Amino acid sequence: MVSNKFKLGKNSKELFISQDNAPLFASQKIRMAGVTHVCDEYLCSRKSPDHHTLLFTLSGNATVESEGQIISLTASSMVLLKHDVDFVYYKTDSHWDFVWFILEPTSNWAGMNSLPLSLGKGHYNDNLKYMLHLLTLDVPFETRKILNQDIHRYIQKSIVQFDAPDIEGQLERLFLEVDQQLHFPWTTQVMAKKLHISEPTLHRLCKNIYQQSPKQKVIELRIKRAQFLLLNTHWPLAVIAEQVGYKDGFGLSKMCKKVLGVSPESLRLMAEQ
Repeated sequence: MVSNKFKLGKNSKELFISQDNAPLFASQKIRMAGVTHVCDEYLCSRKSPDHHTLLFTLSGNATVESEGQIISLTASSMVLLKHDVDFVYYKTDSHWDFVWFILEPTSNWAGMNSLPLSLGKGHYNDNLKYMLHLLTLDVPFETRKILNQDIHRYIQKSIVQFDAPDIEGQLERLFLEVDQQLHFPWTTQVMAKKLHISEPTLHRLCKNIYQQSPKQKVIELRIKRAQFLLLNTHWPLAVIAEQVGYKDGFGLSKMCKKVLGVSPESLRLMAEQ
C-alpha cells in the first residue's frame, strides 16, 4: 500500500527552485523544480498525487514503481509520474543525481496521463540542471525570463516525441538539431532535405506550426542564443557571432537591431545597469 513518505539522508543535498526564482513558472503551470544529489538514504512516495512529476536522471541509479511497472533509472533517463497515479522512487546505487519538475495538471500539460511512464533518453538533462542553478543566482530579470522560457521549451521537447503528431515531432527534432549546431550554415534547402520534403512544403509547415518561415525560425534561435551569451558571458562579439552562425560581429549586430531593436552593446549596457 503506497502512502505519502519522503526521506532524504543528512548527507544528501537538494536545491529548490520556486516560482519566486522563476518568474514564468506560474503562467507555465510549473509548481516547483529542483536539483537533487543523493549519497545516502532517499525515498519519495505519493498516493494519488495532485500533480505530475518529471524526473531527469543525471548520473547514478534509482528505481521507480508506478502503474504496475518497476523501472530502473540510469544516466540520461526520463520518467513521468502522473497526476492521481500512485508512485514510489528510491536510490539503488551509491549515489543518484537528478533534476525534477512538479507540473500542475492543467490544460498547459494536457495529454500527460496518456504518455508512457518511461520517456526514454533525455537529451537536455544536463542543460536543465545548468539553467536551474543559474535561476538561483543574482542574474537580471530578463535573463531569468530567457532561462525560464528555455526550461519550458526543453521540457516540451523532451515529451514531444510522444505528444506531437508525426510531422510536428519531426519539425521539433529538426530545429533541435539546428539549435545544437547554430554555427552550421543552415538553409531551407538543407533542412528540407533532412526531412525528405520539398522546400515549399517545409515553408508551409513552418508557417502553420510556428507562424514563421524556416529562415525566420533559424534567426530566432540564433538571436535567442546570442542574447543569452551577451547577457551571461564577457565573450567578444566576434566570438559570439561565430558561435551562433554569423560571419562577424557586424552581421550579428545588424540582426540584433532588426530582431530586438537594440545593438549587442546596448543590450549589455542595459543588463549592467
